[in-house]
Amino acid sequence: MISINEVTPSCKKEVESFKKIEWSLSDKEKEFEYNKKTYERIAIDKERIAGYTKYELLGGTAFLREIIVAKNARKQGIGKMLLEEFEKRAKKEGCHRCFLETSKKHREALKFYKKEKYKIIAKLKNHKFYVMWYIFSKELT
Repeated sequence: MISINEVTPSCKKEVESFKKIEWSLSDKEKEFEYNKKTYERIAIDKERIAGYTKYELLGGTAFLREIIVAKNARKQGIGKMLLEEFEKRAKKEGCHRCFLETSKKHREALKFYKKEKYKIIAKLKNHKFYVMWYIFSKELT
């Protein structure tokens, strides 16, 4: 009989091995080359962290997972610099499209991404924290 169990520390190594083998077989069947790269970058101002970003590149697409600028460092172009670095790295590694998400509560971020030519491609009503979230995309040329 099959049962569903929680992944615990005692079986974590076996689970990771299973995933590696099975995903590899699945990718080979579908002719995918699964090679996700994750990057984290920081912006330094006067020896202090003023901004941070984390993103992933996979299969010709780039996913901005996190971007944050210190409250006292906003409106100085740090977010733009971090976003540009993200796009530059994505292009360099052969990505053709970028994605990111943010909520309606992040009003400044919404304006910022639109200004940087990101387009809303999906609206997720009642999503995380029970608010509207937006998925943005930008074609890299």
